[in-house]
Amino acid sequence: MTLHTRVAIHGEIDGQEAFQLALEAICVAAGEADRIPTAVLRDPCQNENGSTSLGTCIGQGLPGIVDCDFRSGAALHPTDERLEDSDGVWTPACWVELGWDTAYGYTGPNGASCSDLHARAIVIVHRALAARGIGMSWFNEYTCEWHSGIDDLAGLSAAGLEADLWFRNTVMPAIAIELTKGAR
Repeated sequence: MTLHTRVAIHGEIDGQEAFQLALEAICVAAGEADRIPTAVLRDPCQNENGSTSLGTCIGQGLPGIVDCDFRSGAALHPTDERLEDSDGVWTPACWVELGWDTAYGYTGPNGASCSDLHARAIVIVHRALAARGIGMSWFNEYTCEWHSGIDDLAGLSAAGLEADLWFRNTVMPAIAIELTKGAR
């Protein structure tokens, strides 16, 4: 089980540059900047809708899987993508969409959770984009809400703490019970 945090970049940026920014952000946020040059990437995927997907390979010990979807020379989503049965926005209009997946059980420097890690990475991406006059928003998986810039990162960390407590106090004991049953 992973925390999947999505970031929509609202201004023009090269997709490969955005991917590199996302990789650097998650590694720097985890205190693992030395991992950036050795990260193994999967082959780019050309999607049916004309977009390209870049990402890191799983299983290499990075603090999170990094994904990036973009369309060369055009916005990935020229208009908001809406949910069918709701007024909610699934993906806002954006040039590029980034994503990080980190295990709920992640523990980083100083006891940082996956939510803390993603909040730090969001700040790093925001800082780099703001310096270029590019806006962004991020999706809080816990609340299913989009937030502009670095708004409500405390909410991400608080919801992450609740999820972490649920994982450690409910899920892990249930798994242990099932493993014990299977060992008999």
